Amino acid sequence: MKKTTELLKIFFESTGNEADSLIYLNSFQTLDPEKFALIYINTEVVLDSFSTFFYDLKILYGLGLYPVILVSSDSISYISLFFKGIFTDSKENRTDEPECEILQFSSDVSIGIKSSINQKKIPFVILESEENLYQMVADISSKLHTTKFIFLNQSGPLRNKS
Repeated sequence: MKKTTELLKIFFESTGNEADSLIYLNSFQTLDPEKFALIYINTEVVLDSFSTFFYDLKILYGLGLYPVILVSSDSISYISLFFKGIFTDSKENRTDEPECEILQFSSDVSIGIKSSINQKKIPFVILESEENLYQMVADISSKLHTTKFIFLNQSGPLRNKS
């Protein structure tokens, strides 16, 4: 219970409004877990800020929330190298860290995502390229019925190609 209390304290401090935070947290926790959120994190953010991002993932994981993380193969290579053990099944010495699983993007990736989340693992889906990013996100979100998409990059908001 102490761990959950500490996580809630950190969560409330980061959001600034305890009452609103509890409402959002309760609504997220009552959703089917795969509907929580899709998060695309581009390579530059992985290289510069993954430790901060991973800290936030730990909080979400501790609160029973499992976002689907979308990354490139370059990003997975970096994460695997510098965050050893993140994608293993062994939780030795990692009792408070999330277990994560790598999945390849495919037409039936939503089945793998649901399976990962049912096993209490955060799925990292490798996207073959960023060229069709929006179509891949639309495909995954429609199959999971996810309405929250978070796009993390260093260049600012989403932009029109022109």
